[in-house]
Amino acid sequence: MPVMDEIRRSELNDIKLQMDTERGRKFMWRLLELSNVFRPTFSPDPLQMAFNEGTRNQGLKLFADIMEVAPKKYMVAALEAKERSDLLVAQLAKEKEMNNEDE
Repeated sequence: MPVMDEIRRSELNDIKLQMDTERGRKFMWRLLELSNVFRPTFSPDPLQMAFNEGTRNQGLKLFADIMEVAPKKYMVAALEAKERSDLLVAQLAKEKEMNNEDE
């Protein structure tokens, strides 16, 4: 087997292993978020826009790899991220309510 194929297979296996655990899925989701895969990258500054698109391109490559080796685990990761987000929103609402009661 050519060395490059072996390296690629190893990389995809590493991603699959990450997606097999909740902690790994959380980490991969965070990488996707940091790379702006889930939001627009527009900027009126062309240099900033180019930087944003370069960052997003790396995230899209990771997303494609995830979808190649673990598409069902991606859906699990999305549900887990939604649960974390909902919990955070509830906690922030509770804090706000408590702060309003203190005033």
